[in-house]
Amino acid sequence: MTKIEIGDGNIMEMSRISSEDELESCLGLLWDCLIAEGSQKMVGFDLQWRPKGDVKGFLTPELLHLLLCTDVTCFVVHSRFLSNANLKKFLAQKEITFVGIHIAKDLAKLEHDYGIVFRNVVDISKHAANVLRRPRLRAGSVSELAYEVINLKLNEKPIGAVYDPFFPFGSGKTMEYAAIDAYASFKIGKKLHGRPIQRVQLFILTTVIFIWFMLLVLLCFSLASF
Repeated sequence: MTKIEIGDGNIMEMSRISSEDELESCLGLLWDCLIAEGSQKMVGFDLQWRPKGDVKGFLTPELLHLLLCTDVTCFVVHSRFLSNANLKKFLAQKEITFVGIHIAKDLAKLEHDYGIVFRNVVDISKHAANVLRRPRLRAGSVSELAYEVINLKLNEKPIGAVYDPFFPFGSGKTMEYAAIDAYASFKIGKKLHGRPIQRVQLFILTTVIFIWFMLLVLLCFSLASF
């Protein structure tokens, strides 16, 4: 277990899963944390990749770790455990909202390569852009979103921090970066939970009703003039 100090003063515990039994235990701990939260069950997630050479000599991204994060803990699941049936069931829970940033391609790869399907997942980069009405946030980095939404300043990753080809299971430092990203996704998701979509929908509904009302008024005047 590694303790990571976050920029907001929080200290998160990062645990690396090393066996199926450990994975089952961690899933139980995650459930206990989520039950304690009540109806607002949310988990931040991130994926850690490394380059892999194909038969033609080209480098392609290979999934190394799936990270699942709450307010105080982050579990690092190696890709060799992603076929675990209980893990798949956990990730497919409707009552849990999984939040991440720029995740469309990641979700497609998880489904294609591992048969993992999320039934309740939110890309908070798009979510934040809608709430704050700042379209540029759709392309924003984790650091930008964290600063804009929750006023959390994350340390910039050094060049090459995304990939770590010299360590078969990833170095501690690169996992820390990924864990902080998953934590930031969780905190941003909590901040935005339930507010943006409802407000945007209400605004659209109010606008539509107003337009229909004005059209009806104009129609009545037109009919009265004949």
